[in-house]
Amino acid sequence: MQRGLWASQRRHPESPLQNMALLSHLDGEVDPHRLAAAFEQVVRATDVLRSTIVTENGQDTIRLLPEPRPSERVELDRQDVDQWATERAALPINMRRCGYDSVIITHGDGTTSWYLALHHVITDATASAAVFQRTAAAYFGEAPSVHSYYSWAKTLASPETTGRAAKRRAKAVAHWAGRQAPAKVGQLYRTRRGSSPVSVRHPVPLDPSVTERAATRLTTDYAMLSDDLAWTTLLATTTALLLHRLSGAEKMALGLPVHNRSDAETREVIGPVMEVFPVDVSVEAGDTYRTLHQRVGRSIMTTLRHAVVGTAPAVEVDAIINVIARAGLGSFGSIPATTQWMHAGAADPSHLMRLQFTSYDADQSELALDLNAAGADLGHGHACDQQDHQRVGHRNTAHQANGLPRKRADHYHEHHAHKSGQRDQLDNTAGEQNEDQQEDGRGNARQAGAAT
Repeated sequence: MQRGLWASQRRHPESPLQNMALLSHLDGEVDPHRLAAAFEQVVRATDVLRSTIVTENGQDTIRLLPEPRPSERVELDRQDVDQWATERAALPINMRRCGYDSVIITHGDGTTSWYLALHHVITDATASAAVFQRTAAAYFGEAPSVHSYYSWAKTLASPETTGRAAKRRAKAVAHWAGRQAPAKVGQLYRTRRGSSPVSVRHPVPLDPSVTERAATRLTTDYAMLSDDLAWTTLLATTTALLLHRLSGAEKMALGLPVHNRSDAETREVIGPVMEVFPVDVSVEAGDTYRTLHQRVGRSIMTTLRHAVVGTAPAVEVDAIINVIARAGLGSFGSIPATTQWMHAGAADPSHLMRLQFTSYDADQSELALDLNAAGADLGHGHACDQQDHQRVGHRNTAHQANGLPRKRADHYHEHHAHKSGQRDQLDNTAGEQNEDQQEDGRGNARQAGAAT
């Protein structure tokens, strides 16, 4: 997992494409020195957080820092901290020096914010949340337990040779080895400008009526094995429909982030465990939204049945569907806290489009469309988008990277708003999954919406 992430970073060393940044506002009395010391305790106890990458004999290898890099301290008006954090998140983390960037920000009103960016080589979204929570525990006097990501990772290199887990792994490896990817995956809307890590984020408006209507449908007509899976299937269906409408493609591959934390041991792991698995989707003549939803649901269940940690194939996909159903990290111990994930303005060029639904709590959620600069136009001249493509062909790169993503976001909102309230007479697939499918997929069903 680390090798793939580092290979992506090496191709674009000046890009923040692997930054995973959090900004937490702590609305209570906080001792900045004590906070810095608590984080250092967690870093000392967690080997992966002390990771750096050095080159020895022509090979890149992990080397652990003997001591944590201290947190920075700055003073800043709270009203200015969001903009500051956005700019900070756009600075690439130098894994040659340290895998994290920790800044404690004090405000004139007596409150404190904590900016923490971790390189994806040493974390994923679940691990970042664990670092936050363990730092809070250390702040209030609980000594962090020693944790080794690299000891855990060695068990993946030498998996057991007998038993159900070994059989499931062998089945997953064979499944992905025999998969035939749809033609032109990753090319539906790639331009001639070549590979670029620049990614532009455009919010997709989610008015309360749309969210409420969608939530109702997800517990009835479009119910799945879990809320996360229901949202994932709904958004994947809408994405497939939109890609079909814009490019004319009938077959495509969507990327599904799976956090791979289905047992007690892996739930405690701090480090990169998440992998992106492909979901192959086909749009057929005569499809309604319901029939397409059924097919997408079955494809997602097939992927989840074969989503075994360490087996994800290295493939391109047409879009990433990422549902973060519990993005709010909660309080910092007894101190009220509000945390937001920062967009670094970059993404792996093999992921040209990412749709991310983030739910912080019952009353706060957001839907965002991230489009890579190498995929700002479709380049296929499909009837419904031919005029847009002709106009964009003569515009500058900045417009291509910003104008069309906004149009795609508007299109996505229209599709989502319409389809979340649409009814037709065909049945949902949730009740059609047979008992074996439910047993195999249940362990991964709650994983389908993990952030990268």
